[in-house]
Amino acid sequence: MSFNQQLAALRKARGISQENLADMLGVSRQAVSKWETGETQPEMANLLALCSILEVSPNQLMGWEAEDTEEAASETAMPPAPRKMSKFVVTLAVICVCLALAAGILIGKGESGPAEPASPLEGRESITVTSFIYDFRPGQILELRMTFMPTIADESLTYEIIRLDNAGNTKTYEASYKDGVCVADVETIGWDWATYNLRVSDGENFLSCPLFKVKDDNDYSYTHEELWKQ
Repeated sequence: MSFNQQLAALRKARGISQENLADMLGVSRQAVSKWETGETQPEMANLLALCSILEVSPNQLMGWEAEDTEEAASETAMPPAPRKMSKFVVTLAVICVCLALAAGILIGKGESGPAEPASPLEGRESITVTSFIYDFRPGQILELRMTFMPTIADESLTYEIIRLDNAGNTKTYEASYKDGVCVADVETIGWDWATYNLRVSDGENFLSCPLFKVKDDNDYSYTHEELWKQ
């Protein structure tokens, strides 16, 4: 018995009208009618849905496995006895798995997942400050407190002041950041010049700019040059 004949016979044996079957599948009654007259055949998804509704295997529905229609219609709710899967069922399962894998690969190529947020330094070539003030650190000699506002402000970044003296020696001071303002306490060098540069880092990239050049006169006075304005 061909597919269209088997479909019509199984549907009628279960007392399902073409219209009811169409509603179950979400298709038109005309589509079901064309399947039963042999004009067209259902797509794979509808074929599997038909097997579920009519409670038969794909082999039975396609007419590749002889089975008495009336006996199938009178089956009780008892589960059918286990039987070996036919080559068609195995092939159908392999096709479904392949389609699912292919869809996953295509989705994986099109969607790489949530993108990691870019660093505030990404794409930047320079950094400056919009304001800069300094003063004696309270109760300390040869120490200054620098307060400034960087043009790239982000709490995820690390802000540091690098001191460079005339002998080429360097020392690093941490600058605390809060609400767009950085504060750093730095040491000066008595009777000598020292240059202070700002360095900002995200862990992988960094930017820097000169801030201040100062000479400590050791009498609570300084000779200085504000490099950040240049």
